[in-house]
Amino acid sequence: VSMSLKRKVFLYVLLTILVLLSIMSISSNHLTIKAFESVERRFFEQSMARLQNRLRAELKTVGRYASDWGAWDSMYFFIENRNLSAFPDMIDPMSLRALDLDFIAIFDGKLSPVAAYTVSETGEGLPFPDPAMKSLQALAGALNAAAAEGPFQDLMYIGSELYLTGASPILLTNRTGTPRGFLLVGASLKKKAGEISASLGTKFEVVPYDEAAPYSKNEVSVTPSDDGNAAVRQKWEKTFPPSPPLELVSVQPRPIYGTGRMAVFHSYLWIFLVGGAILAVVMILLNNLILGRLEKLRSVSEGILSEGTI
Repeated sequence: VSMSLKRKVFLYVLLTILVLLSIMSISSNHLTIKAFESVERRFFEQSMARLQNRLRAELKTVGRYASDWGAWDSMYFFIENRNLSAFPDMIDPMSLRALDLDFIAIFDGKLSPVAAYTVSETGEGLPFPDPAMKSLQALAGALNAAAAEGPFQDLMYIGSELYLTGASPILLTNRTGTPRGFLLVGASLKKKAGEISASLGTKFEVVPYDEAAPYSKNEVSVTPSDDGNAAVRQKWEKTFPPSPPLELVSVQPRPIYGTGRMAVFHSYLWIFLVGGAILAVVMILLNNLILGRLEKLRSVSEGILSEGTI
């Protein structure tokens, strides 16, 4: 059964419009999603930069405490006479708690601990747990050598916990004299993380860096997940050896990408609505201007042929 001319024209026009609309849709989808992903990536990079800067600021604060206390004359002579009864007059647990510090450790030039304690939430001085003290003593040689070059601050594992730490050589007030050991203070990153997250509006954690990760130190890696969020990662600049390299990980929602997907859906809808309107207009014009006349001509020719042989 042969297909009528109108049906053939309708199918040809419909097929042409569908092909054109498909090409437009795929192109629009690709370009729109790429644009929104680019905006989203810049947002994640800015969010990670704020987090990195905040951690540097926290480290700088802790390092400044260590630098100041390490250059006290009273601290310098305390290492010599070791009068522990006078130590609280210089730095007491309540003062450390008020400054959000969680421990202080002072070692002499022979790497023997002179004073070392942690601080409870109520400002009570507590002895270091044995695993943490063993870890600190294992680090003492490297810390003493590094502090001899000048005050510094780093993220550092002590035991199984990660701390924001500041270290300083113990010198006279004008930073003269032979170093008499070093002073180390630290604030638990786990405790600080909640405060930092609340102020930045970004939840994060610091975990050991996977050396097989396919991104460089300064690059921000974005990994989408099935729940609509994305894991944003960036390598931390450094940690004090032998602490492993670290990376910052922040799981963030993707409202920008979601908006892009809605924009693509709406563009699909409008493209096919416009395509349907174009198809209707084209068919009406073809029917009135061409197909209708061809149909009449065909009817006349068939009538002439039915009356006899020409």
